[in-house]
Amino acid sequence: MGEQAAADLLLTARRVTGTEALDLGLVDQVANQADLRAAATARARAIAANAPLATRDIRALLRRGLADEVRASMTRERAAQDRLMMTFDHTAGVAASQARRDPRFDGR
Repeated sequence: MGEQAAADLLLTARRVTGTEALDLGLVDQVANQADLRAAATARARAIAANAPLATRDIRALLRRGLADEVRASMTRERAAQDRLMMTFDHTAGVAASQARRDPRFDGR
């Protein structure tokens, strides 16, 4: 996903459809609820048909390659969450959600 699309989703907190998630690269396949089991089974069979050792190594390399960047990002995200959960705006947002109304934030 590009920086602008990520900023759009993060800053607007809008929901996306399955098709839009596919277009943005958030998911690699979309299936309706009725076809979900069939789609998952087909994907599992396609993976299982490949060489097991290569599949194992590819999965390990993908996890390792992404882990360092993800770990650093998660550390920064956790620090921001800890900081933001102590704000008045967080309390206001939770209260608004529970009351099923739009929140009013004032930057505190």
